[in-house]
Amino acid sequence: MPEKSNNNVFIALDLDRTLFNTATYADTYIDLVAQSNPDLADRTRKAQIAAESVGESFYVRRYISQNASDELVHNLDDKIVAACEGTDLLNPGASELLAYLDQRGYNYGILTYGERTSQELKLRAGHLESIPLLVTSNPSKGLLIAGWRDQDSDEFMVPGELTGLGRAALFSGVRLVDDRARSFVGLPDHNFVRGYHYQPTSTMITDLSDILPKNVKTIQALSEVGDSE
Repeated sequence: MPEKSNNNVFIALDLDRTLFNTATYADTYIDLVAQSNPDLADRTRKAQIAAESVGESFYVRRYISQNASDELVHNLDDKIVAACEGTDLLNPGASELLAYLDQRGYNYGILTYGERTSQELKLRAGHLESIPLLVTSNPSKGLLIAGWRDQDSDEFMVPGELTGLGRAALFSGVRLVDDRARSFVGLPDHNFVRGYHYQPTSTMITDLSDILPKNVKTIQALSEVGDSE
């Protein structure tokens, strides 16, 4: 039987653009590429601009791996964490939010969409590797959370990989903090489930009332998570 946690709420935190400054990391990564292959670096920047101009995520390591040799990719993997040393790669309020969750005894982990190697490198670069990590191939994290719902208890069986316990644990409620509206698709309509749609600048905020579930709140600062809990 899965263990039932003493703390009844689990906080699932997104990585890219939520806790982690993905743009600064990508710039550092592309600068490394430029040292050995300036043309590839230029093409990578153009691909990044094109993706982000239409609101799409850009996965820099994935693009490089599709357009360069395995040797170059492995070489970059070996260098990127050191290249980021001394750079604060956490978004404003991220350190404070993590400290708040620790102080209040919340169970939390990083629930991220992408490729495992890429996300693990980001955790190391951002000094977040002590936080449990679950990498999903499903961009709709709400649907993933819905799949954790235990029909008998109406609680949520969070996977052991994410709890950090090495085994699943039951929680009465779940919170999801994420910057992408699509991440909340399928989020259960449940008294103890809430979402926080992180949009840090007012220029990014649009009317998503027809897209976001009713139990999702748009926030401009990560501190608003603590204020609401």
